[in-house]
Amino acid sequence: MFIKKFLYINIIIASSFINYLSCDSNPIAPEFYNDGSFYYYFDEKIKIYPSNSVMSVKFRDNLSPLEVNNLLEDYHLEFYSKLYPEEINIDTLINNNEIIVVKLNDRRNTVKNFNTRYPKVNFSATRFGNIPEVKYCLPSYSTDGSDKDSKRIFITEDLRFKFLSDSNQVEDILQRYNLNLIPREYLGEYVYLCEVTEYSPKDPLNTANELQEETNILWATPDFYFFFRP
Repeated sequence: MFIKKFLYINIIIASSFINYLSCDSNPIAPEFYNDGSFYYYFDEKIKIYPSNSVMSVKFRDNLSPLEVNNLLEDYHLEFYSKLYPEEINIDTLINNNEIIVVKLNDRRNTVKNFNTRYPKVNFSATRFGNIPEVKYCLPSYSTDGSDKDSKRIFITEDLRFKFLSDSNQVEDILQRYNLNLIPREYLGEYVYLCEVTEYSPKDPLNTANELQEETNILWATPDFYFFFRP
């Protein structure tokens, strides 16, 4: 991934680190709200707080910077540049088909009206997160409710889960949740990497939470990522 060269660290199975970041002692900042969101750290529910204004977007391949910037302007969104090193600009991210963090600059609206709804096939193609040009638009979260960027985490459409033991139920899981299996040479024993699809009934976070509650699955988690700059 291009951004890795610039200390943008994509954390795979980052639950233990995010658990370390989490803290309930701070009051919730105005940007965030408590809607009961959580992820599982094994069997423990860890609270996270969605942002009212910041989200991550993955556009479809082959969109030009002009097309993307026009879409952002039409939907009153702007590039959230403060998370990135100065040498990274939005055109570079677009040309490399990277995830882009954006911020809603219209105070009359909230990200609830922008994020991708699942199953995608059931929702209007005029909603930003469901328009044909957007692969997904997903919320950012704070691990402790504060507005510190070091506490901000994001998810993608990918998720991972680990069976308790060798299992022949992988195909059943993929079909029930409408997931695509992403082949990898080795992820760990009984570990599988998948992505939600346009037919998946729920978003990646809630899909992972439901998988966690399956009796034959040890853990399930979305792929969390965050930005780190010294």
